[in-house]
Amino acid sequence: MQEWNLREECLKDLNIRLAFDDVKSLLMSDSPRKNLLQKVLRYVERQWIMKSTVDPQRLSVRDNLSHTNNVLESFHSALRSRVKFAHPNVFAFLAHLLRATVDSQADVRRASRGMLIRRAKKMTNVVNDKRRKTCL
Repeated sequence: MQEWNLREECLKDLNIRLAFDDVKSLLMSDSPRKNLLQKVLRYVERQWIMKSTVDPQRLSVRDNLSHTNNVLESFHSALRSRVKFAHPNVFAFLAHLLRATVDSQADVRRASRGMLIRRAKKMTNVVNDKRRKTCL
């Protein structure tokens, strides 16, 4: 088994497969939950590691500016923060969705004119970005 220095490697996309194989090799043969753990590992391998539509390159967010492996997560998060409750009626939801669309269109217009579309990052986000880059 190879020792992983996560501080330096940060699970780069090429190392995700190797790290996954290390986790599989750590599975103890005398573990009372060995069968369950093997099922979970097989699922992860089939659905995330070996699947051509996902693969390790898409799992790693190390060098991704959006810090997500799913670009819709950001939209859904922003929409959830607008709606503020779990089950709005359909008209209230459509009003939130319309405002989100109008805001996005305004962002596109601003960006096309070379203007900033977001406020400056909060210091905590700057620190988190720095940590992600150095893997502290």
